[in-house]
Amino acid sequence: MFKKYLEAMEYININHISYIDSCDHIIYMVLEKRLSKREIGQMSVVDTIVTAEKINLVMHDVVMKKINIYFTEEVIEEKSAFDDYDRENGYIDDEPHESMWISCIRLVNSLVRMAIKVFNDSFSSILKADIVELIEQIRYELDALENEKETG
Repeated sequence: MFKKYLEAMEYININHISYIDSCDHIIYMVLEKRLSKREIGQMSVVDTIVTAEKINLVMHDVVMKKINIYFTEEVIEEKSAFDDYDRENGYIDDEPHESMWISCIRLVNSLVRMAIKVFNDSFSSILKADIVELIEQIRYELDALENEKETG
């Protein structure tokens, strides 16, 4: 479900759709298409917005927060007096950064692959697992491996 949410957010990010359409799309993707677009369209505007915002709240305040705590680090870009010169001469690449949603999708894919290997479990059971518990278990295993490396 979390990956579907990330895919929905990337779609919204790329296509710049209206707020109400983005709410519809989030609900449609997260519920894994159990409701048709027509059924979602028949929901009241208030119900649509409240449902989408509740999904956003859980995904951002619970799942994304765990991922950020365990698997990301803050990157601080320092400015230099030579940035303009470096940019003009091709020393600095001005390619746009990958979207946050694509990065999260890649991270979730990596976590799923890691969980399958570490817990010797099937893909379908990993996808059915609670994402927050899975993140915590993977982090615990990574910390244990790091401790073994340092002591052994």
